[in-house]
Amino acid sequence: MKYAIIAAGQGSRLTSEGVTTPKPLVKVQDEHLIDRLIRIFMLNDAEEIVVICNEESPLVEQHLRDLQTNGLHGQHVPLSHIVVKTTPSSMHSLYELSPFLKGSPFVATTVDTIFSEDNFHEFIQVAQGVQVGVMGVTDYVDDERPLYVKTRSQGVKESGSQEGMEEVTAFLDEKPETGLYHISAGVYALIPEALEVLKDCIERGESRMRNFQRALLRSGMKIKAKSLGKVFDIDHADDIRKAEAFLRAPRYWLVERRKGEGGRMKEEGREADRRLIEKVGRELDKCGYERVSGMKNVGGGRLPDVVLNMSRDDETLQQLKELEEKGCLIINKPQAVLGNTRERLHRLMLKHQLPAAPDYGHDGYWVKATCQDYLDRTVVEYFLTRDEADKRARQLEKEHFGKPVVTAHIKGDVIKFYGIGHDFFWTPLPVSSKEEAFLREEAQRLAEIMELDIYGGDAVISTDGRIYIIDFNDWPSFRLCQEEAARSIVREIIER
Repeated sequence: MKYAIIAAGQGSRLTSEGVTTPKPLVKVQDEHLIDRLIRIFMLNDAEEIVVICNEESPLVEQHLRDLQTNGLHGQHVPLSHIVVKTTPSSMHSLYELSPFLKGSPFVATTVDTIFSEDNFHEFIQVAQGVQVGVMGVTDYVDDERPLYVKTRSQGVKESGSQEGMEEVTAFLDEKPETGLYHISAGVYALIPEALEVLKDCIERGESRMRNFQRALLRSGMKIKAKSLGKVFDIDHADDIRKAEAFLRAPRYWLVERRKGEGGRMKEEGREADRRLIEKVGRELDKCGYERVSGMKNVGGGRLPDVVLNMSRDDETLQQLKELEEKGCLIINKPQAVLGNTRERLHRLMLKHQLPAAPDYGHDGYWVKATCQDYLDRTVVEYFLTRDEADKRARQLEKEHFGKPVVTAHIKGDVIKFYGIGHDFFWTPLPVSSKEEAFLREEAQRLAEIMELDIYGGDAVISTDGRIYIIDFNDWPSFRLCQEEAARSIVREIIER
């Protein structure tokens, strides 16, 4: 991948506020803005880096020449071309760099853009997987004249090269009254054909990068939008402080279930999951946490401090185990999710004298099993007799469903329950205080044994008043109490 850095601005607003250092050499967390970009680009497979700087800033040119000769942090810098020229706009600056960008996809950005390294890594992975333009966007407004990016959702949320992408339909100076929209983050992944559109813009006397972006759409080029999370531009002296606070803030990653996880889980269930995890995200945002869209530790990039995991995907869980070994807080722990099988649950309940369903009864039997190869594939089937149930259990065991559990059906009222640590327990149906206290104590005890921070399940209050736990999940959707659950999950994180 080729990278272009536009560093030809004069930084007049910074100068007027007492910052005399040329903008590309301004430091954020003791790192020059231009060095930070170059380092991140090198961590993301930079074949070539080209830069344009202002001819009125000889210190910037000298710094870049030093990088060409001496490298950065002991590494060679693939800084192939340095253009020294004052230009009237970022679009003109990109045009000056265009001769060195022909023939392959490239990424361009201005020198003063601050973003999460992990989110940028995911942006690059997405951009490399599609043959269209990809615009980095944000929902954080930190610009005096933001460019609004109107989009159309494609409903693409599953794993793959287009994860989390939307189709761009317009670039607007004013906030659209309806529909999806974001703010341009000033990061552009473009294909070679875009340079012809850029040339036409220059020949027509156009100016400003946003007009070039509009011209790309008019040319018929397909453009996608990919979120970079929170993004800052260093335009004012106070922006340096805000950027440093952003880069120091604790960070979290929300891992949703992938499409196809959950077996026969209905779409409304997946939508409930998404609503919950977004509410948790908003509560964490209020507490000063910063969201990242991926968990890759790119070079020296920071790991997320917290991962909230709904996934049962084996590859994801293995990656989470690696993060946990590096000190990241994972809720729920990957080993707890891996261990939450029907057979283990039943065995531990019997071992610790928890209220499990009995093995024999007079009202039929349930066969329950979890696939050894795919944790999200479960079987729950009812049979009239124990012999029929045992026969089905033997068949499932041959089909790699581990050791199925056979339990007696219990007549009574089924109640759902949800729990988070020791502070939150909720059931939607009215039960007596004595029944709720018993169920809460036993469910929390089971969660500790299973090592689950967040859990839910089903219980039965039998016709004779006894309570049995018949199902236990490692992350419910808290469908009827999401606001309270989101706040409780955040308290659980903060108290760790």
